[in-house]
Amino acid sequence: MANLIDRVVIANAPIDPTASEFLVSISPHYPSIIITALIGIGSIFTSAAVVYITRKNQESQNRAKLSELRYEWLKEFRETASEFIGVCTHIKSCFNNHSFEKGQFDLLQMQAYSLRSRLILMLDTDTDIKLVIEKLTQDLIVSAIDTNINDRDYLSYLDQNRAQFIEVANQFWSQVQAELN
Repeated sequence: MANLIDRVVIANAPIDPTASEFLVSISPHYPSIIITALIGIGSIFTSAAVVYITRKNQESQNRAKLSELRYEWLKEFRETASEFIGVCTHIKSCFNNHSFEKGQFDLLQMQAYSLRSRLILMLDTDTDIKLVIEKLTQDLIVSAIDTNINDRDYLSYLDQNRAQFIEVANQFWSQVQAELN
C-alpha cells in the first residue's frame, strides 16, 4: 500500500529527471537517544569535576604563595631585628671603650632608629605586640646611649628585645606552617 501512495504522490508531482526516491524514517532510535543523553550528562559531570579540581588547585596555589610571602616577611623581620641588636650593641661598645670616630655616633644612631622604624612598620597596627616592640626598642637605644646604664642592665634590655623578637617570629612561623598544612 505504501507503494500505491508513493506512486500517487509521485504521479501528481511534477517530474524532475534529477530527483531520486528516498525513504525518511521518523521512528526514534532509542539506543542512540540514550547514548547521546549519557554523553551529555557525562560532559556536564566532567565539566563540574574540572571546575572543582581547578578551584582546589587555585586555592592550594594561593595558600602556597601566601606562605611564601609570609616566610619572606619572617626572614626580613629576623634580619632587621638582628641588625638592630647589632647596631645598638656596637653603640654601647663604642661608648664603653670611648672609640667613636668622627661622625660615627650620628651614623649609628640614625641606623638604629631607621631599623627600629622598619621593625615597627613591619608589624600590624594597633596590636599589643607592636606597642611592646616600640617600647622595648626605644629602651634599648636609650640604654645603649646612656653611659650611666651598666652592661648588666643593657644586656637585660637586649634579652627582653630578643625574647620579644623571637615571640613575634614564632607567631608568624606558626602561621606559615598552618598555611602549608
